[in-house]
Amino acid sequence: MDMLVMDLLTGTLSETDASDSSDEDDQFIKEPPTKITRIENFVEETVPQYSDAVFQEHFRMCRRVVDFIIGYFAQSAYKAASIGGRDKVSNEKAILLSLWYLANTETFRQVADRFNVSRSAHRCLVRVITFLASIKHEYIVWPCKNEAKHIGEEFEKKQGIKNVIGAIDGCHIRINKPKLNQDSYVNRKGYHSILLQGVMYIVENLGLCMMPDCCVNQHYMQRLQKMKTYFIMFLLGDSAYPCLNWIVPPFKDNGNLTVQQKRFNYKHSSTRICVENAFGLLKGRFRRLTHFENLDMHLIVKCIMACCVLHNLCLKEGDDCEITEVNISEDVSNDPQRQDNLPVNNRREQLEFQKIPLNCVFHYSVRFAISKVMYHLKTRLVEIHQFHWFIIGVA
Repeated sequence: MDMLVMDLLTGTLSETDASDSSDEDDQFIKEPPTKITRIENFVEETVPQYSDAVFQEHFRMCRRVVDFIIGYFAQSAYKAASIGGRDKVSNEKAILLSLWYLANTETFRQVADRFNVSRSAHRCLVRVITFLASIKHEYIVWPCKNEAKHIGEEFEKKQGIKNVIGAIDGCHIRINKPKLNQDSYVNRKGYHSILLQGVMYIVENLGLCMMPDCCVNQHYMQRLQKMKTYFIMFLLGDSAYPCLNWIVPPFKDNGNLTVQQKRFNYKHSSTRICVENAFGLLKGRFRRLTHFENLDMHLIVKCIMACCVLHNLCLKEGDDCEITEVNISEDVSNDPQRQDNLPVNNRREQLEFQKIPLNCVFHYSVRFAISKVMYHLKTRLVEIHQFHWFIIGVA
């Protein structure tokens, strides 16, 4: 998929460093200097003694995948370097420290004490996070044509809806009140958050983008609206999304739905629920995503992206680490979309009181057509590839 598209999917992430050293210090180091008793040789002696099960419990991935990440990091421009003339933090320690930080909810001070590094060594965390964000195009990718066909077949097995390329949804990542643009990060549920928007397209793989909740309604949808690459497939979204050729939400239940529309809504919901499960697994693997306490928005965004990269990497490498899914019902973005000045191609309105001949169905609403076809599935089939939808792409 074109790099411009992936830039869109990965939202507002910047590849630049989060901030200068003094600003970074302010984000992590708030306590006065004190004598601290640290854990000695945690990486050198304790971690090697962990059983595979205990290792996976703490780091949320198996040793094989962690060793791969360490090797990849060691070959990158972000590898360990000396800090202030002192001995450098090893590549292994930098990776394990960062994974521990993302997989748990300990403060950075607690993490620094555990790994026996000074709190100013958070720079190694920033390096690792930036490295992981820099390889996002390798692990957050749009499926190719052959993969898309397989994905469509797998989605069809769920409830019989053909040509589904993925399920799209948003999930709020809680943050503390930021120093700047505070109102921009308050969601409709009343707390500060960054909205992680993702497409789940096979098993629990995610293609993702991120931006503040206030921006996603207009800015994000306007950018997607400009895309012109055409496919025969579409995304399933919840009622927060407008009805477009390439996004199909359920019918709004105003009390007047027909039997076939209710049937479609049930099948739609049963198929789309996989994306909410995927977010639950993502937060279950990386508990840091349940709440960020530091105030550096650039670093938070990079941490979220790093978690997504690691999650997809684990799935690609067949990591069998058992993850307890987190209940995200309070964090799912189900707010109604604003559509001010947004050209919405909702052709369903043309069909409210019309009977559509099946051989002419491609002229009308994709959603209405699908529900009608599924309702009459036992008597007559219409191949969904008669329609033409566009999905995320470039002109």
